[in-house]
Amino acid sequence: MATACAAGSDSGWTRFAELHRKTLRDLYQYTSRGMEAPADLADQTLIDMFLPDRSGQSRIASYDGRSSLTTWLRVIVVNRTINEKQLACNRIRRVEADTEIPDPSSAEGIETALRSNRYGQAVAESIESACSELCDQDRLIILWRFEQGMQLGHIAKLLGVHQSTVTRQLERMLRRFRADVVELLASRYQLTEAAIEECLSSIAESSSAVSVLGLLRKETNSASEAKRM
Repeated sequence: MATACAAGSDSGWTRFAELHRKTLRDLYQYTSRGMEAPADLADQTLIDMFLPDRSGQSRIASYDGRSSLTTWLRVIVVNRTINEKQLACNRIRRVEADTEIPDPSSAEGIETALRSNRYGQAVAESIESACSELCDQDRLIILWRFEQGMQLGHIAKLLGVHQSTVTRQLERMLRRFRADVVELLASRYQLTEAAIEECLSSIAESSSAVSVLGLLRKETNSASEAKRM
């Protein structure tokens, strides 16, 4: 089953989820008291098992069969719980150690403004062009996921497909969107690699003048109106 999942088999992932989702939820229920909802953590772990690691393989491919799959998952849950609790403690310590109130006119705010002035038009036009290349369903999935906060499983049910299909489609479209923006910044505006990275940081920090979700919503509404006409 793990081998089938690593090879990208939808039936393998369906069987894996059927057998182990409850196990994961029970493990998180026991180990993660006071943290995020066990069901959400379990679903996220299933998604993490599907996503590729640094080698480009699905993470479940690292299972070597020397122990039972349940035992292997238990180790993952315990390690993840320890890491999450450690991160929470570190965040609390940083807040307690910080005695100054952030100033909106700080150097970070000034840098954001300078970045916007330097590349604002290039970023805006590249984002608009990349958004227009997405199909109606791609735009809808992104809006459901990042604007409405829908879980991947809910999106899959709305589309009538398996959750792993939505995960792959979302990952693929985001890679393509990023590649389109990079290609436009490089070819149309002749920006250097360092300048392109600065533009991408501006988009990621939502400090660009253009809202990606706003543009996608506008494109989706326009398409809906055109169909009604």
